[in-house]
Amino acid sequence: MNPQLDLYGFISDLIGNATLKNPSISNYEIYHNSGFGCNEGSGEGHFVANVEVNAAGKTVTGVTISSSDTSALGGDGTEALTLNGNAYGSNQNAICVALGSDVTYTITATFSDTTTATKTVTRNHPRIPEASSQVLVDGSFVNGSDQASGATVVTTTRPLYQWTSPDQMLTNIKNDAANSGITASLNDSGATVKYTYEFAHVDTSVSPVGPAAQCESVQAGALYAVDSFIPTVDCDVSACATALSTTSDNIACRMNIQSYYVDEYDNILGQAAGHFRFFCVDTDDDDSCG
Repeated sequence: MNPQLDLYGFISDLIGNATLKNPSISNYEIYHNSGFGCNEGSGEGHFVANVEVNAAGKTVTGVTISSSDTSALGGDGTEALTLNGNAYGSNQNAICVALGSDVTYTITATFSDTTTATKTVTRNHPRIPEASSQVLVDGSFVNGSDQASGATVVTTTRPLYQWTSPDQMLTNIKNDAANSGITASLNDSGATVKYTYEFAHVDTSVSPVGPAAQCESVQAGALYAVDSFIPTVDCDVSACATALSTTSDNIACRMNIQSYYVDEYDNILGQAAGHFRFFCVDTDDDDSCG
């Protein structure tokens, strides 16, 4: 937040609530995703945090998070956050939490005059299963390929995708064996499941296969409470092949469907592994790519 703009002080005067002028943890997001040095198969989730501080004119010297699980967060139950823009965050490899357990976090912002502002947050970290998905091919839904070298062949540049419905995914989370210790918490929660997606063109003839920056893509963004969609851009294999100086049979498109467990304000509580699927476009009716 711009230190020259005392937004909370302005709102405090506007609504007559003097407590808003006090330093505070003004916003936070604490969740886990799957990976980055944490072994989900061993019951670990990768810790992510983003915290905003209302400094109320003071200078922040540090922000930390401590967990009631003293073996989490790198092994000592605490994590120092790093300033990134207007927020303090943690997204480092191998900072892990235990899946399937209730936990309490204390967020502490320390100021240059040695005073602090704190916030206590209760969380559970349920394992979030990966979604399943299918793509429409010749009037029938088929499982999409998870291999770039064997991309699912379609005849349209924007094929229809469907995947696990939000309601079914929520049921899957509650019934997951890894979450048996937090069933009551999950049942009492008002959390829901939403999805987002990424789209990219890839060159299957190179290694490693990754998004081609020269070709059109869609970055992850809005969260959707739906179970099917048509991509918002074309899988234009000809244009991408031209941009990459290759042939269209080497071009495929990659969908990455992300599953999120979110609260009523769409704050993230948990994230599944990315669901990567590849398809290519048959441009000459030979039932193969390009």
